[in-house]
Amino acid sequence: MTTVEDAWNEVITRLKTIANIQKVYEGWVEFDSIPHSHYPCIVVEPDYEEPEFDAYNFSTSYAKENLGIILWVLFKIFEKDKQVTGTALLDGAFGWKNAVKDKLLELPLYLNEKVIEIRFPRVQYLRAAAEKPKPIQLRVVQMEIALDVMLCGR
Repeated sequence: MTTVEDAWNEVITRLKTIANIQKVYEGWVEFDSIPHSHYPCIVVEPDYEEPEFDAYNFSTSYAKENLGIILWVLFKIFEKDKQVTGTALLDGAFGWKNAVKDKLLELPLYLNEKVIEIRFPRVQYLRAAAEKPKPIQLRVVQMEIALDVMLCGR
């Protein structure tokens, strides 16, 4: 039987293998508390869970659970003009978004068959606008991830 915990664990396992990611935090962490040595890093937080039962087959106990996850990629900006597109050596906002998507969609598909569908309904590119320039400027990519998990025996 697959559970939402199985799907969550597979997401975390895959995120930890993204090249150059220093740390993956499970659950909310205040960004100000993250040491600079942990950048680039990922913070992953469950957002919602919605049960969905098979409307066409009431005789079975199969059900689908929709698990929503919010993920933040935090990275340092070294070249202001390249914070979105990146450079040959450093990813920008688009590169980090693609790295997360590619990792969650790679083989074996469907997170080792822990889910029946993965969607990325919304990506936001967040920025800090400090009054005084900081020596190290951070950029954040926020991604919503929707997982459909097939549950059995509920």
